[in-house]
Amino acid sequence: MLGLDETTDRANREQLAIVVRYVDKHGDQFVVREDSVQILDLMASIRRGLIKGGTSESDGNSGPLELRMSGENIASVVIEQLRQMKLEPEKLVAQCYDVMRKSWDSLARESIC
Repeated sequence: MLGLDETTDRANREQLAIVVRYVDKHGDQFVVREDSVQILDLMASIRRGLIKGGTSESDGNSGPLELRMSGENIASVVIEQLRQMKLEPEKLVAQCYDVMRKSWDSLARESIC
């Protein structure tokens, strides 16, 4: 399971925690584990994605992404992090977000699971 949780820190930066829940075998027992695998400064990550030349294709606009906290920009950051961590999306069985569902529509549209 892939879990995402966003919060604002004391310095007023948007932080995104990426959490993975999985089953691990210890001897004869199976144990459910949940590990935080990445904590990102979200706006800095969005900015880096824009510098790399990200585009907005889901709305038919092939221009550059706007620097803002949108579902589309957050989804781009998450998908790029999954690629960098070499997590195999076809092995993910669920996604969990601790935010308003509407803001994550872009991520849900992506075929990461």
